[in-house]
Amino acid sequence: MGLIWNGYYYFTTYKSADVRNVATAIFWILTTLITLTGTLLLNRRNRYMLLRGKDFIPINHLSTWMSQWNAVTYWWQTKRLPGGRYGILMLFTGALALLGQFLIGRYIITVQQPGYCNFTSGVVVPPTSPGFNPIVPPAQWPAAAIAWNAQQTSILNGGLQGIYKIASLDTNFSATELDSYGSWYCDPFLPDRTYSLNTTAVSIATDLVKANSIFPNPIYNNSQSYDLTTNRLDGLLIWSASTPDGRTQLWNVTASYAATFNYTTDQITMHTMNCSMTAPDIPWALGLIRVNDTLDQWGEKAYGLIQSPSTVAAYYEDVIAGTLNSIVMSAAGGNQVLESLPSNETDGTYGCLVPTTLILSPIFAALGVLTLVVVLMALTTLIFILLTWSLPPHRKAKVEAIPADLVSWQVAGMRDVFRDEKIAAGDMPSYTFGWLRDGEMVGYRKPGSDDDHGYRKHSLPLSSKLGGSTYTPVLNPESGTQQEKGRTAIIGTQQV
Repeated sequence: MGLIWNGYYYFTTYKSADVRNVATAIFWILTTLITLTGTLLLNRRNRYMLLRGKDFIPINHLSTWMSQWNAVTYWWQTKRLPGGRYGILMLFTGALALLGQFLIGRYIITVQQPGYCNFTSGVVVPPTSPGFNPIVPPAQWPAAAIAWNAQQTSILNGGLQGIYKIASLDTNFSATELDSYGSWYCDPFLPDRTYSLNTTAVSIATDLVKANSIFPNPIYNNSQSYDLTTNRLDGLLIWSASTPDGRTQLWNVTASYAATFNYTTDQITMHTMNCSMTAPDIPWALGLIRVNDTLDQWGEKAYGLIQSPSTVAAYYEDVIAGTLNSIVMSAAGGNQVLESLPSNETDGTYGCLVPTTLILSPIFAALGVLTLVVVLMALTTLIFILLTWSLPPHRKAKVEAIPADLVSWQVAGMRDVFRDEKIAAGDMPSYTFGWLRDGEMVGYRKPGSDDDHGYRKHSLPLSSKLGGSTYTPVLNPESGTQQEKGRTAIIGTQQV
């Protein structure tokens, strides 16, 4: 998947490490283009200045496009910016290139976003009835655990709770409407009823049946716990179904649970809810469940699930609805956990969270600025070329040797030292630098010499004051004799 804009940022499914590598490569390409274009720009600017009337240009203008550190070092030593006013741009682009490395680490991040994953195996709820006799799906079997955990995982990942077509242990599961047949929904049913804490669970259930708060089936289910020191109720869940076992029509469930306890007045408040399934594509699923036996077996599990403390009634309603969803998935899936999709199912995917790489705007801002700099520098270079295009070729040829980078400076230096305008860049590997005259001095050696006779040699100036100096032959301080032309010459410094 390429870059996708969602209105706030770009994202892609490529790994963040790969995206960072690509971004780093782009930054490198742009900074390299700036270096090449900048060096050409400075050279063309210098040629233009000499060809259009300048007799001299400042020596700091004869610069290549330097890195940030070299530019700062040059300024520190000479108190002049390399390249003149373009030195400010050198520092800016160098700082931006360095900043780009921090931006890449900070603004290219990995997050989980909704997507689709491939299903391999798990609980599968088919679209049509498998046709087996009604069963009691065990609450402790793996299918029940997968069905429940899939719902909790989906909710945590921002997905839907429901009766899923497929369910597995994928911790990235995030159900969409396409993954669900529907769901159970529980809503408050009749006013709350209050009882003494000393009232037994059976008495409370009997009263709720008389008040039509729960269905009056012969079998009702209650899961309860008592305070061991006072033998008083400290938790209670009662639920029942609207129809006997074995019926194929839809059935509802009523459930009442202990919502609050008041130990000052010794009272317990029972909150009642009515639950119904909204899944029009699989109404047959309820006919596969021996509902009363199933509620009896799942009672303890459901009671345990609502023990998490909460003062919000909707929390308990969602827990009961999720439990009923788990019952339906377990039963309709035949309590199997290693099922694969039928061969006629073409969509083998489900909603999930997938690792996604976000590329935030500072990255594009930095890349945009660097790109703009390259374009403007290229246009400026073109302008300088056009401004000198119509000048006579022999005039332009005279300024072609302006030093613009390290190689051209070395060529210019060797030409000046050896008074030979024919020296070219390809000759540089032949020149050497080191001790001359048996260690008496250091200097340059012309190609083809194995000794100090018959070749022109020049010593390295030892003065550190390079600015404003010129080099002239001087007397040998030891022999006091002028060096012979064409043999060996010592170069000293003489301040202008």
